[in-house]
Amino acid sequence: MNAIAHYLEQDHQHCDDLYLQAEAQIAEQRLAEGTAAFQRFMLAFELHLSREEHLLFPALEQHLGSSSGPTVVMRNEHQQLRAILRQMQGALEHRDSASFFDYADHLRMLMRQHNLKEENVLYPMADRLLAGSSDAMLRQLMQTDLPAQPLSTGVPA
Repeated sequence: MNAIAHYLEQDHQHCDDLYLQAEAQIAEQRLAEGTAAFQRFMLAFELHLSREEHLLFPALEQHLGSSSGPTVVMRNEHQQLRAILRQMQGALEHRDSASFFDYADHLRMLMRQHNLKEENVLYPMADRLLAGSSDAMLRQLMQTDLPAQPLSTGVPA
């Protein structure tokens, strides 16, 4: 059974859909709507990353007997994604859609590579290693509403 992988892949798709909505509005120069849509995406994305970092990764590390390995790579990539998102948010706060799309190109490439690693390696590993507790993990992932704050650049809107 691949319940964990299925749930997290669906969450990737949900985040991707929110991002595409924001990007489309920004491309149409509907910056107020696009910025609001981008905030919705960032909240959903941060919640996804937080669930992985606070629930899934520690469970995997416990089974692997180490906090190094694939989860370290994923955490590092999460930080890279967050940094790009902060740059994109700053561009929006400055009403600079050209810079937003420059950063967006990098984000899409990194996110695509990251998601493929998770969906093809990490999530299937989680389903295998956590098979005995996958129902409990899935319930935690679905029910836990970890604090998710939109990323802030510190630049006033």
